[in-house]
Amino acid sequence: MIAQKKFLFLLIYSLAFFVLISQRGFFQEKRTNDSKDETNLKFFINNGSYIPQITNILPYKILYSPKKQLEDIDIIFGIKTVSTKRQRRDVIRRSFGNANLYKHKYRVKFVFLLGQRERDENLEILEELQLHDDILYGEFKENYWNLTVKEQMFFSWTKQNAPNVKFVYRGDDDTFLNPLKILEFFDEKWDLADDEAAMWGMKFGSGYDSTITKQEFRDKI
Repeated sequence: MIAQKKFLFLLIYSLAFFVLISQRGFFQEKRTNDSKDETNLKFFINNGSYIPQITNILPYKILYSPKKQLEDIDIIFGIKTVSTKRQRRDVIRRSFGNANLYKHKYRVKFVFLLGQRERDENLEILEELQLHDDILYGEFKENYWNLTVKEQMFFSWTKQNAPNVKFVYRGDDDTFLNPLKILEFFDEKWDLADDEAAMWGMKFGSGYDSTITKQEFRDKI
């Protein structure tokens, strides 16, 4: 009788131990899977409104991004494009988007910014990324109204991955940049990189360059 009780106790103990180990394995696997999800790059946008004042912050995923480390990059160029404009991207890579044109002075990185048009295109985009390592591809619909989403993706990704960058340029794939003028511009503005943050651009309809400092921008809004 005692032997039967010992056997029954050992059996129950073994089953309980087995269940405990199985549960630990499940939770460890679940935690591992969760940690993989957490490593996916994300950015956030407030899709609310000013009047009435509504906050509606939504997360967006970055599906593909360059793999090369960017800690030593001085300047990042973000070029807005769409998946069907591969020819334009290749032209840029062979011309002003060639980092070798700038390496005697600055360490630069060109990144093409894309949203999703068709899910079937993902494989083609991934292959292009593996070949050139210059695609930033977000999980949002590619259209005119989501240009602000594309911009936020670029700036968020840059902030997370290029902490030492001095200047950030953003443009379009139908605009040609003169490398000599670009170098001249950054030579002229370089001393400001460690001083007051500012934005440069052309005021719409003015026809001349305009500069807005961080303080001016804060005052205007």
